[in-house]
Amino acid sequence: MQGTWLPLPRQRSDRPKAPSRVNNRSRFAPDLLFAALYNERAGVAYDLVAPFAGPGTLAGTAAYQTDLGATILYVTHDQTEAMTMASRIGVIEAGRLLQIGTPREIYENPVNAHVAARLGQPAINLLPADIFAGAPSGARTIGARTEHLTIAQGSGQVSATVTRIEHLGDQSHLHLDLGGQSVVTLSDPEARLGAGDVVSLCLNNPLFFDAAGRRIAA
Repeated sequence: MQGTWLPLPRQRSDRPKAPSRVNNRSRFAPDLLFAALYNERAGVAYDLVAPFAGPGTLAGTAAYQTDLGATILYVTHDQTEAMTMASRIGVIEAGRLLQIGTPREIYENPVNAHVAARLGQPAINLLPADIFAGAPSGARTIGARTEHLTIAQGSGQVSATVTRIEHLGDQSHLHLDLGGQSVVTLSDPEARLGAGDVVSLCLNNPLFFDAAGRRIAA
């Protein structure tokens, strides 16, 4: 993937000249971006990030941009970059802008299943609408994020079999087989669960999509 810097106004002579072109095979460092941002009215577009840059670097770059008041158009396939750096996100598919909004708006109110799948870690579970009771008329797919699924203390709405557990310290990702469908949700890291165990699940305020993938009201 190539990254291209938009043409910038002439820099003041006492400031370093911004690079005109960078790509993600170079040893890109944040100071290259900062050089381009010296002009507070500049608009910058780029589609790369340093291979060694972590969330702290991205947050720092976002804070720097806010301090300067510059407008940056950042193109990425990485949801962490989008959620960390953006005040507004545009989701594009096949050259079409599907939705634009704040990260929270895009995450909570996606217009379709494609947009819903772009944000969230683990990814949203897209399941047949009849796998749980109570789907609205016209629904063909349930969008269940980890916060939409809870392990019931007693009997839940459906039963699922544990296939794998990812222990992540303060939480665990529980991989389940639900009627032949793969599902991921969160579980208490102290829960004594293992592969082959059967758990009960409850569905809480999920998203619903029609046969074309469009969002419909619950």
